[in-house]
Amino acid sequence: MVSFSNNQNQSISLATENYQFPYFDDDEKFDKNWLQINIEVIDREKKWKNTDPFLLSSDWLTIAQWFFDIAKFEQPEHEGLAFIEPNLAFQLIEFNRMNDSINFDIELSFECIPKFCRSFFRKPSVVKYSFCFTSKQCEEISEMCKKEYDKFPERK
Repeated sequence: MVSFSNNQNQSISLATENYQFPYFDDDEKFDKNWLQINIEVIDREKKWKNTDPFLLSSDWLTIAQWFFDIAKFEQPEHEGLAFIEPNLAFQLIEFNRMNDSINFDIELSFECIPKFCRSFFRKPSVVKYSFCFTSKQCEEISEMCKKEYDKFPERK
């Protein structure tokens, strides 16, 4: 499980449940590597869970590398990190080596928008949560992402 939390009593947890198609036999690279991801969002007193196929196996390694780079205070290849299914995105806001602080946002959209953020009349297109981590916390996130990849690695 990969967990993010901030000092506003907000958290997002992601965990791989299985391949979307565990017994997929075709050569189609994408279809055999879609993952069922459990997402849990806690926003103060509100809690929401969902499971949806919105990451590929290899996306875990991409996220791991992104957090590894920012943990070293290196500019990542992309300030924003998004995927084929645009349910989840990461946006680097800033980092400061002197303060050992790395500010980033996690943006949730489509099936990853918590039900408590939706209303009958209005559904936001994106819900954004802000986090400030130390370099050590970002390294830990990188390692957790690698462990998620190891549970269901890319099938060739």
